[in-house]
Amino acid sequence: MKAHMYNHPKIKNWPPATGGSYGPGDVFPSPGEGKLHNVTFVDASRQTGSEHLRVVVEFRGRLSSGGVFAADPEDHRALPVLFDELKNQIGKEMEDITNMEFDLSPATLARSRLWAGF
Repeated sequence: MKAHMYNHPKIKNWPPATGGSYGPGDVFPSPGEGKLHNVTFVDASRQTGSEHLRVVVEFRGRLSSGGVFAADPEDHRALPVLFDELKNQIGKEMEDITNMEFDLSPATLARSRLWAGF
């Protein structure tokens, strides 16, 4: 199933809100601003209790990060596929990624190299 990131039925929150350490005058990007700097897959953490993607965004020369979650926490296949897709988008504007269509269909999920290890 192909759908835009901002309303993909398998993704709970895109674009992610980001944050991090800050000082006087620092400005964080609004969701969808900045460039994708990095993405990592996070197994269930103490903070969230569920697996998610950690997305790092570059905005005005500073880095901030946020989490992306599956719409269904029991669906352990969508995030690994999205991880693979987002790794190919590093350096691109978050707004452009938001408007892209991604295929997170069962057939695509079955072919995911990261899913093969789960």
